[in-house]
Amino acid sequence: MKKIMKKCLGLLLALAMLLAMAVPAAAAPATTYNKEITFTGVAKGDTVKAYQLMKYDENYNEYIFHEGFKFFAANFYDHDKQSLEEHLAESTKEHLTALMINYAIMTDSTHGGVSFPPNPVEATADANNEVKMTLEPGYYLLLVSTTEQNNRTYMPVTVFVQVKNGNVRVYAAGSELADGLTAVFKYEDGPAVNVRVSDDSKATTQWKETAGGRVGETMDFYMEVSIPAYESEDVAISSLIAKCQLAGLNYVEGSMKATTLPNADSDAVKDAIIGTPACTDGNLTVELDYSKIRNAATGRGLIYLHFKAAVAPDAVAESEASATAKLEYIFSMEAGNTKTTADSTAAVYNYNFTLFKKSNELNNPNDAGSGHRPLAGAGFTLYADEEMNTPVSMVKVDATATTDAHYRPATAAEITAGTGIVTEMDANMGNDKNTLSIRGLDVGSYYVKETKTPSGYYAPKGGFKLDLTAERDASDSLVKTLSKGGVFGALKDADRALVQRDEVNQTLNRFEADLLNSSTPVLPTTGGVGTVMFTVIGLLCMGAALWFFLFARRRREDEQEQNKTTL
Repeated sequence: MKKIMKKCLGLLLALAMLLAMAVPAAAAPATTYNKEITFTGVAKGDTVKAYQLMKYDENYNEYIFHEGFKFFAANFYDHDKQSLEEHLAESTKEHLTALMINYAIMTDSTHGGVSFPPNPVEATADANNEVKMTLEPGYYLLLVSTTEQNNRTYMPVTVFVQVKNGNVRVYAAGSELADGLTAVFKYEDGPAVNVRVSDDSKATTQWKETAGGRVGETMDFYMEVSIPAYESEDVAISSLIAKCQLAGLNYVEGSMKATTLPNADSDAVKDAIIGTPACTDGNLTVELDYSKIRNAATGRGLIYLHFKAAVAPDAVAESEASATAKLEYIFSMEAGNTKTTADSTAAVYNYNFTLFKKSNELNNPNDAGSGHRPLAGAGFTLYADEEMNTPVSMVKVDATATTDAHYRPATAAEITAGTGIVTEMDANMGNDKNTLSIRGLDVGSYYVKETKTPSGYYAPKGGFKLDLTAERDASDSLVKTLSKGGVFGALKDADRALVQRDEVNQTLNRFEADLLNSSTPVLPTTGGVGTVMFTVIGLLCMGAALWFFLFARRRREDEQEQNKTTL
C-alpha cells in the first residue's frame, strides 16, 4: 500500500509541474506585440532611456500603471469618472507634454511617492544620429542624456504601444506613427560659456582668447553665458552656476557685474547674479538666476559676467596666467543630474628681457676665450616713459641665487607696503656678475638707463629703448612667442656703438641684448653722413697738423742756412 501511495504522490507532483509550466506568466505579453521604433534627432553618443509608466497585461487585457506615476497623475484628472488609460488616450498633445514635463520635474528624490520606474530600456545614438529601440506594449516616457561634447537639452517624448482587439498601434507625443515607426526628438543647444580677456595692446580695446599683461597689472575679463529658452516655462535650467579657475591671477573683490553687451553697462540683468560671488584658492563661483537671463523671444538668453583680476607674481614661472570657465547646471527634465559644459580658457602672457654687460675691450683668447670681456658692477633703472621721469617699481626674486635670480614688476600691494621695492637694478647675476634678468613684462615700449657704471668706464650719454613684441595667430590673438621685430636701441647717437647685439633667444623665449661700456669717450655715430663728416674733419685736422709740421721744419732749415751765411 505504501508503495502505491508513493507512486500516486509522484504522479501528482509531476502533473503539478507540467501544469505550472503550461501556465503563462500573468504580465508577460506575446513578443509579437513588441515594436522596433527609430528615433531621430539624437546626437551620436547621447543616450535615450525609456521609462515604462504602464504595462499591458495580455491575460486580463488591461494596463497596469507604475505606482509612482499613478500617484502623480491622480492630481491631473478626475479618476472617479475615467481611468488613467482613458485620460491619457483623450488628452491633447499639449496636455500630455505638460503632464510629462511636470512628472519628470517631480521625480526628484525629495518628492515622496513620485519616482521613475526601475530598469529603463536604454540605447545610444549611432553615427547616423539615430536610436533604435524595441518596446513591448505599454506607455513610456523617453528622456535623453547628452555628452559634454554634444551639450544638448532634449524635450521629453511619450510613446504608447497600444494593443486593442489584437492589433498594435504606436503613438509618439500623442500622434500615431506611420508604418515606418519613426519619431523625432526636439532639442536646444545647451548652456555654453566663453571667457575672454581685454587686449589693451591694440589701438582699441578688443576681447581675445589671449592678451599680454605684466606682473601686477589688473586685467579685464568676461564670461559670456548663453542658455536655451524653452517654449514652456515649466522646462528650465533649475540650477545654473558659473565657475572660473584662476591660475596666476588674483581676483579683485567686488569687481563682478552682469551686462547685456561686452562693452557696455546695463541694469537690465544686474539682478541675475545671486548673492556675492566667492573666490577661494582661485576658484571663482557665481550663482545665476535662470529666469532673469532666459529670453523666450530670441530662443536663448545671453549675459556677460565682467570681472577684474591682477597678474600674480608667480605667473612669471611659466610666463603665463589663465582663467578657465565652465558652467554647472541641472536641466529640469533630469532632476539631481548635474551637468558640466566644456571648458573655455583665456590666457595672459608676459615676457622676459636679459641684458649682458660687457667691456669694449676684447678678451685675450689665450686666457678667457674670444669676444668682449664680461663687466661687473653696472646698475640700471627701467622707465615707462621716454623722458625717463617715471621709474618702474621692481622686486628682486631669489636674490641669493646665481642662475635664477631676476627682477619683476612690483604688485600694487607691494608698492603700497613699500617693502622690498627697488628702482635701480644691479646687473650682478650669473657667474660673471654681469647679467640683468627682468621677467613678467608686457609687450610694449620700455626705457632703460644705466644709473651705475663700473669703475674706470664711461657711462652712456643717454638711455635705451626696449621694444617687446609678440607673435599673433590667425584670429589676431597674442601668442606666447616673442617676435623677432623687437629692438633694443640707443636714444643718443654717441651710444649706438655700445649695443652689440639685440635678438630673441628662441630656446628660452626671451629678448637679449649685449651692452658695452667704454674705457674711453665714445664718439657719436650718426650713419653715413656723420661718418663722412667726422672723417673729413679728422683728415683736415691731420692735414693741418702736417702742414704746420712741414712749415716749422722748413723754417728751421731756412734759419740754419741764414746762420751759415752769416758765419
